[in-house]
Amino acid sequence: AQYAKLGLELLRQEKYEDAVEAFRLTLAKTLSDAAAQCNLGIALMRLERWSEAEAITRQYLQSTPEDCLGHLRLGIILRRLGRLEPSIQALRRAVQLNPRHSVAHKELGTSCLEAGLLEQAAEAFRQAAALKPQYVEAWCGLGKTHELMGKPGLALRVYLESLAHVPSERRGPIYARLGRMYRKVGDWKHARVALDKAIAKGETDPRLSFELGYVQYKTGDTAGALEQTRVLESVGSKLARTLREKLGLDRTKPETRAALLL
Repeated sequence: AQYAKLGLELLRQEKYEDAVEAFRLTLAKTLSDAAAQCNLGIALMRLERWSEAEAITRQYLQSTPEDCLGHLRLGIILRRLGRLEPSIQALRRAVQLNPRHSVAHKELGTSCLEAGLLEQAAEAFRQAAALKPQYVEAWCGLGKTHELMGKPGLALRVYLESLAHVPSERRGPIYARLGRMYRKVGDWKHARVALDKAIAKGETDPRLSFELGYVQYKTGDTAGALEQTRVLESVGSKLARTLREKLGLDRTKPETRAALLL
């Protein structure tokens, strides 16, 4: 009990290596301690020690086969190990045990998406968003699935609908996907607005600076586009060179020639 309590405290402090040792000491004394097995599996997941996490989570499920969260964790672990079919099976079991668990539906959608089961992925993401309307990852997953299904109009409607449900401070990923979609169809005005909002909301993916720089160039804002190349260079991204090459596509423009000298 002493080691188990210590392990929980270490887990809360995010000292995962030490937590693993504490839970292993607990299990050395009581092999069938389900709580210690559960928490050891969580600590190993935090450390991305997936094979070890799988082994202890399976042991845990032997004594608690009806635990939704155990099957949920197993499904995530198996996906990280690249074993998508058993991951989907585990996540389906989690959903079966608790049909109203939004995270279980979202994770099922993610595994189905990675397996190329797009219709099943869309249904799982849709269920997750219905159960938890503010669940930004579920909306992004649903929109991405529709994009991969070749349904950009439906994907766009999903992203726009999500803005009515997702809190303002969490809309960054939605704006990022909207910006990319608008850029792909040449809607430069809306693309710029969406990408600006994504970055303002704290999105830091260098691809967004590349996308925004290209959109700025297409809308005649060469100075803004060059600023994005500097942003990319400051983080050591190879996209800076690619963006500079994009800016040089029309060398007949005096402002572009001047900008390329910077």
